[in-house]
Amino acid sequence: SNLTDSDGAIDITIPVSSAAHTYDTSMADGTAAFANTPNPRNLSYSAGVGATVMVLNIFTTTTTLRAGGAPKFNNKTMTQVGTAQTDTAEGSAEMWYLLLNASDTGSAYNISVPNTGSRNLRLHASTYKSGTGMSALDVYAQKFEPGAGVANPNQTIVTTENGDVMIDALFSGHNAVDGAVPNIGSTLFAQDGGAYGAASRYYLQAASGSQLLLWTLTNDDYALITAAFKVVPKYSLNITYNFTETTSSSSWQSISIQDSSYGDPLTNVSIFNNASGLWESLSPSGFSGGTTSAQHVNTVVGASGNASNYDAGSGQIKIKYNWTGSTENNTLGVDILNVTVNYAFGGYYKLNITSNTTGIPNTTIPTNHELQIKYYVSGDNFTLQVWNGAAFVNQTTLNKSSPSYYNYTLSSNELKPDGKTTGGTVDDIDQYYVLVRYVDLTSSGVQGNLYLDYQRVYSW
Repeated sequence: SNLTDSDGAIDITIPVSSAAHTYDTSMADGTAAFANTPNPRNLSYSAGVGATVMVLNIFTTTTTLRAGGAPKFNNKTMTQVGTAQTDTAEGSAEMWYLLLNASDTGSAYNISVPNTGSRNLRLHASTYKSGTGMSALDVYAQKFEPGAGVANPNQTIVTTENGDVMIDALFSGHNAVDGAVPNIGSTLFAQDGGAYGAASRYYLQAASGSQLLLWTLTNDDYALITAAFKVVPKYSLNITYNFTETTSSSSWQSISIQDSSYGDPLTNVSIFNNASGLWESLSPSGFSGGTTSAQHVNTVVGASGNASNYDAGSGQIKIKYNWTGSTENNTLGVDILNVTVNYAFGGYYKLNITSNTTGIPNTTIPTNHELQIKYYVSGDNFTLQVWNGAAFVNQTTLNKSSPSYYNYTLSSNELKPDGKTTGGTVDDIDQYYVLVRYVDLTSSGVQGNLYLDYQRVYSW
């Protein structure tokens, strides 16, 4: 039976406003003099489970920039923020980042920094966790001050999303960078290297907008890179369609489900199993976003004898469309959702057909009336009955497997009044009719067929 659906409530959750970054952990590498390092320079680093972004600040002495290409973490190539900045006199700063997934966290992996020019390096690495499980670069700024420079290195960035994390990479020609104080946020590392030094800090910004990041430090040349990483919003959708079948689920044999719909690539379609209390996936395929409808579900459940398990109560069948954690704000469209309950076979086949032949003339003139049928059967035998005014009475068993005739002389009590003929040149003639029933008296699990060519009555 085809069921009519009733739309369930749509529940869309976009956890953006409450999502933000949190600090995970950090690590530094390099001696006070920045160290004359090998190629590559490796640092073993353990990002916490759930970390979503790593930021690596690289500092060099002398104005010759580091050579050798992009650093890697867990053998994955990092992406540079802007370009390397040099103060033109004493050193430089670089910033790189990597968006992390579960395979990068929870264990120690190498940060590997190419250094083909054997530059003196210092590394400041740190990791952060997005409240939605995904981060992305939002905005960045970079600058340098040559010569005597200016006091209090700073720059302003304007973020676009709530919950950003901001990171600074400062190289300074000042000889007491370890005393630098950030105006906001937390110092990761502030290390003096003698005639120069390096500092890094992070700041968790609650609300998007303009933010000044400043270091209180005596004037000198410096190179500064500042980046902000945003939370990537995640979208979820949950909608349930309810169908009701009034026939008892004890007779349900299976349930067929077909649809025409569109939705996010993460869309799942499921049916509620009341016996287990769980939603079972209907294994949809082909969702790709967009708004073009196509069939994504074409399946049968309950065919193993458990169709009644999907009766959620009072014959209700529940079908759910949902997705969780999408990075796109896609829409769901369900143009067709067809749920068909197939009933269990009752264990036997039945036949019960009544037919009549009318316009039979007067029963005394002529006096003979004979019923004739032409038929054949397959798969089963059937019984022919005639109505005598009180009951249908068995007359013969129809069992011929090839076209055959059966003739039966009707008695007066089997002919029932059917009015009179009119409009002729003689007196009106009484007319009669006869009722004939074809039945299967030995109903069974075998499906038979009765082929009836014609039924008529001869009178003479």
